[in-house]
Amino acid sequence: MSDYKLHKSSNVHIPGQQTFLKELFSVASKQNALDLTEGRISRTIWIIALPQIITNSMQSLFNIVDMFWVGRLGTDAIAAVAVAGALLMVLFMAIMGVGIGASAMIARAFGGNRFDDANRVVANGIVLSIIIAIPVSILGGFFPHLLMKIMGVTGNVFDLGEAYLTTIFLNSIFIFLTFVINAALQGTGDAVTPMKIMSLALLFNTILDPILIFGWGPFPELGVVGAAWTTVFSRALASMAFIIALLKNKLRLKLEVKFLKPDWFLIHQIIKLGFPASIQLSLRSIMAIVLMRLVVNFGDAAVAAYGIGNRLFMLALFPGFGFGVAAANLVGQNLGAGKPNRSRESAYSTVMYYFFFLSLMLVAFLGFPHTLISWFCSNDTPEYPAVVALGSQMLRIVALGLPFLAVSLILNRSLGGAGDTFTPMIITLISLWGIQVPSAVFLSKTFGVSGIFWSGTLALIASAIMAFTWFHRGHWETKRIMFSKVKPLS
Repeated sequence: MSDYKLHKSSNVHIPGQQTFLKELFSVASKQNALDLTEGRISRTIWIIALPQIITNSMQSLFNIVDMFWVGRLGTDAIAAVAVAGALLMVLFMAIMGVGIGASAMIARAFGGNRFDDANRVVANGIVLSIIIAIPVSILGGFFPHLLMKIMGVTGNVFDLGEAYLTTIFLNSIFIFLTFVINAALQGTGDAVTPMKIMSLALLFNTILDPILIFGWGPFPELGVVGAAWTTVFSRALASMAFIIALLKNKLRLKLEVKFLKPDWFLIHQIIKLGFPASIQLSLRSIMAIVLMRLVVNFGDAAVAAYGIGNRLFMLALFPGFGFGVAAANLVGQNLGAGKPNRSRESAYSTVMYYFFFLSLMLVAFLGFPHTLISWFCSNDTPEYPAVVALGSQMLRIVALGLPFLAVSLILNRSLGGAGDTFTPMIITLISLWGIQVPSAVFLSKTFGVSGIFWSGTLALIASAIMAFTWFHRGHWETKRIMFSKVKPLS
């Protein structure tokens, strides 16, 4: 029996036992596999969530680092990257749905000790990523121009945004592979390997960003396009590192060449679980585009403030994805082990931990909004006062919705971990398109751009109420996942 396996009788906090950090970094080892179906739930949540929070914070830092250096190029550059980022989120959220489907299947397989099934899932998830990336890359030279026209931007912002989008679209395969393999490893409870790999990629990104943007040394000055190429190179490094790690046979999840032959039934199951999640995430991303289109009507300063505010909001949101991974994996693996009560307790405990974290962000957003916004824009531009004022207003309004974000995000991810990806899609549809978009249109006519900020808080409240109501009913406890026509992941 593994030394790591936490039993209910294990008094893990007694001094002299294995330290938390030692336990944490042993998770990536097959010999010390984390058993999510045993032991103290609170400790297991942190062992999964903490490295995942670090990883997701690094994902956010990729954007923050880009915005920091791009901000030195002026308001047009900030606005271009903000608009392009909103468009790219549609693409990224779609592939993240594939990752969620694969992760749910892997978690259920691990809960039932079906490790070969999990290896087949990750291999076919990679195949599916490549299948999706090929047409996206081929059409990448045609979409950006049309998309920037739809967004209503003009002049230099249009040209910079189009160039940024084209670079990312043509090299989307690396971003797709990073998302899917990262999610697959999360399904096993291994958040340490992604943390290590994304740390390497972030370091690379941080070093390369100013070099390509400003043309340091022998490199050409690429401006906004340099930020795009830095993203591509860093994601390529991450995806290759993920594949090498899976091939080395040192993780609990393995990439076996024999499983790379497409299993169309399995791919169908990944899509069946992932499609509602993709729709859910895409609805959110398309909503972001609609809101950005509304913000554009209020000028470049509003667009820049909205872009910076959203990047800071991601600092609060991405750690929630880490807690969400912990909740989803605990729910999925414990259902696979026939322990629905432990699944429920895990979800509610995770909500409380994320709620505590968001309370700290709430204090920061309410107490220091001017300082936070001013970090990301140059004070020698004429739009600086307006950007800081609008961005600070956004942070104060967003802060009021943060407590509801904890309930909404964690319980929706818990439902997805149980294999119920349809209900979160419906909750998202109602809260975003039934509440946020209509209220943004209406309130912006009365209160200006601040009305768009208020619409997000209203949507979070509605989503939290719906997610809690459905999760509490418990229909998700009977959800079954099929791995083959005769082998259910129950």
